[in-house]
Amino acid sequence: MTRDEMERLFAFLSEAHARRSIAHARRSLEFDKLKEAQERTLRKIDKLKEARERTSREIDKLKEARELALREIDKLKEAQERTAVNIDKYSEESREGFVKNREMFDKLIRTNEATRDLTNQVAAEIRRTSDRSIKTRSK
Repeated sequence: MTRDEMERLFAFLSEAHARRSIAHARRSLEFDKLKEAQERTLRKIDKLKEARERTSREIDKLKEARELALREIDKLKEAQERTAVNIDKYSEESREGFVKNREMFDKLIRTNEATRDLTNQVAAEIRRTSDRSIKTRSK
């Protein structure tokens, strides 16, 4: 092999080695970038897990609050039903009381009218008696 061929071979080998080194450096750089990206992704996954756990706890709290609200609604429904029954009962009692009061007022009015008639009759009788008495004295 001639010196020229050896120099070309050496240049070729140097270039090939340089290309492999560059390619290796690029792959190494890409690998480092991939590792960094993987680490960022893992951190994001951890944050998402934490967020999911918080969300799960909040959902559990909301479920408990919903159950409590449903129990309170049931209690309110029962109270409303009792109130409706009481209102119906008191309405009926009020109607009955109104009818009784009306009857009593009617009796009171009739009694008052009868008393007035008797008072007028007594007054008329007193006038007649008084008139007779005056006539008898004057004679």
